[in-house]
Amino acid sequence: MTLHNLACTYLVLKQYENVIHYLSKAIEYDSNFIYNYDYMGMAFMATNRYAEAEEMFVKALQLDSNSIYIQLRLGQLYLKLNNYNRAEIQIQRILLVDTNFISSECIRSNLFEIKKF
Repeated sequence: MTLHNLACTYLVLKQYENVIHYLSKAIEYDSNFIYNYDYMGMAFMATNRYAEAEEMFVKALQLDSNSIYIQLRLGQLYLKLNNYNRAEIQIQRILLVDTNFISSECIRSNLFEIKKF
């Protein structure tokens, strides 16, 4: 089993420190596999380590700027941090890649509702 697959197992089990440990090792072997950064970002986000989560999502997007799901996770992080302007930027980036992406439309409608208050 690869380090990445092992980390995915721990992600499902919500053992986030193990996810971070094994993905750190996986990145040492392959620093170009975007999902190592993506999943580590999810683990950091789940443990309220938001700055580190943002760093991982940004690194993943540096490797593939068209990854809709990583853009979406970064947008969700910004919403969680009440940073609505940056969340909106992420949503716009998603729509530039795929104008029919339903999840971004749902997030956008929630964002507009939040801004009303």
